[in-house]
Amino acid sequence: WEGFAHVALYSWSRARTRAASDQFRCNKGKVHLMVLNFLHVSIRLVAHSNHSFRKACLVGAFSKPLELKYGDVAGNESVPMVLDQKAFFLQLIDTINDMCNFYDAFATVQSAVKENDSQSLEWMMWLQNLQAVDDMKGEKDWSNPLDIFKELVEVDKTPIAEIECEFLKVKSAFCKEVVFEDVTGKYKLLLGRYMTVRNYYTNGMLSLHHLA
Repeated sequence: WEGFAHVALYSWSRARTRAASDQFRCNKGKVHLMVLNFLHVSIRLVAHSNHSFRKACLVGAFSKPLELKYGDVAGNESVPMVLDQKAFFLQLIDTINDMCNFYDAFATVQSAVKENDSQSLEWMMWLQNLQAVDDMKGEKDWSNPLDIFKELVEVDKTPIAEIECEFLKVKSAFCKEVVFEDVTGKYKLLLGRYMTVRNYYTNGMLSLHHLA
């Protein structure tokens, strides 16, 4: 479920950015991008200590759009499971709202930048797969997350208190506005890409085995 939470944050932020004015993107864009990335890091830190984020996410098992309500349960055995997945997601959002801490995330990033520790942030490389799903061009290159954080942390001169305030605003807005059904489509696209690559790899390994 940690992965689903990151997809949720990415999807919500993309929708919000598209709806934002050009003036907002110009004036607040960099700080907003910074705190979004800090929130990704914060979710990661919370997931390390909260076993709920390590439970299996079964959203990808449903082929139909997840827009069902309790009134649709009769005659459809998959509906209760869909609703359970949605309820569990909302519980995780509450956990994110309660436990994600700006200073923990900031300290993690600051330490990585100071120590030039790319390994501690390399898990964020998979965000480039979300950009690929969206066919986003001209965006930040997540093949080296440390470089992105170096640029944001070292160049930005915004007082830390203002960044924390923006972090809290973004976290609160995300937890209030994110919609489960809006996330599932992008999650399934990403999962589909992963399954395709895995199948190519598996078939390739089987071919090599037969040749041997």
